[in-house]
Amino acid sequence: MTHSFEAFLKSRYGFIVVVLIALCSWIINLASLDFLEGLTLALLVIAPCIYWCWQTYNETMKVITGVNLQLDAMSNEEYNAWYLTGFKQGAVKELKNDVSRLTTHMQASQEALVQHEAILLSVLKQLAIPIVIMDSHARIYFANSGFMKLVGKEQQVLIGRFGSEFGLNKRDEQWHFVEESSFAAKYRLYENHIVKNHRRLDILLCFSVEQTLRENEKLVWQRLLRVLNHEVRNSLTPITSIAQSLQEMHNHQQGLGNSHELLSVIEKRAQYLLQFVDGYSAFNNIQKPNKQLISSEFLEITLTSLNPRVKVTVNDKGDLYADEGQLQQVLINMIKNASEADCSNNPIEVVIDGDASTHFIHILDQGEGIQNAENLFTPFYSTKQEGNGIGLVLSRELMRQQGGDLTLCSRKDIRGAECILTLPKQKRSW
Repeated sequence: MTHSFEAFLKSRYGFIVVVLIALCSWIINLASLDFLEGLTLALLVIAPCIYWCWQTYNETMKVITGVNLQLDAMSNEEYNAWYLTGFKQGAVKELKNDVSRLTTHMQASQEALVQHEAILLSVLKQLAIPIVIMDSHARIYFANSGFMKLVGKEQQVLIGRFGSEFGLNKRDEQWHFVEESSFAAKYRLYENHIVKNHRRLDILLCFSVEQTLRENEKLVWQRLLRVLNHEVRNSLTPITSIAQSLQEMHNHQQGLGNSHELLSVIEKRAQYLLQFVDGYSAFNNIQKPNKQLISSEFLEITLTSLNPRVKVTVNDKGDLYADEGQLQQVLINMIKNASEADCSNNPIEVVIDGDASTHFIHILDQGEGIQNAENLFTPFYSTKQEGNGIGLVLSRELMRQQGGDLTLCSRKDIRGAECILTLPKQKRSW
């Protein structure tokens, strides 16, 4: 049994030559030819046969080599190289046609895959959720705008960098953020993988745990407010009506003692509770923001008009992209809180700043600072005697509705509190 096609051909052609030599020997012996005549006969018959066998072997191997080179070119995605052009008809011509059809099909499939990949990457690029694709060497193959915003780097800087530089690590075939990373507590990774050119690519989606908690918190709030609105309002409305009726009766009758004062208290408390419920209902009915460009000059004028103590510093003169009415409502609430926190004549500093993707509005006072920080955004909680615990919660929700946020902390430089409003910058279309 032969181990290669070349050995098979050589054995067959060798057998033909041996048969011819044996045939010539038999003819020479039969014709009783002398040595010179026998040698001449052998050369005339055997030499052309050996040359023909050798040429046939070379042509056969040339076709096989051409097929091998053609397949190798196809595997390297070189579809314009041809190695079987020497034969214009016959079996090799048919083989060339088959290879040509296969090449055309592979080229079309490759172009379709490239188009599908381009469409997939284009869709991923536009998604807000951070997405990064890692190659088999743990290097970044692709990053969308969400991931670029998350790490604060442009794509050309990210491509080819190790994931470990941005807190990503692969352990036991699973990707995760390292514990020391600032993203570990805020994001959870969900992964899938695809295979491209025999290379595995891992697609990592970074889901915000904070965003999920926010949505759950909002859902709880809405349910709570529906219960408050229904139960409290239904209870207070008849109380108010009865109190008003008794008040009218008191106006026409005497000798009811101090019932007048008691009924007045009942009516006032009922009215207050109705206003309280109305305030929380407003939180549940926040309108969808109507965003538009707001110039920093207009924002500066608005801020200074809210309180004469406000001093504005504009470090980022770019236009803000927000709902003017909702942003103004938040600023009114925060400036009012800052003014009430510091009853002296100290200035209320407002600093408008920003980076590549975010606007920042810092509101700084010189009051007592943040106390009982864990309850700042707790429903119904307020440190003010007349407060109803809705102002901060409503202001934060107004900011979040616009893709931003509101945070509070004590100042680090001097005594006082700092309110930080964040808003995403408008994406350019070019």
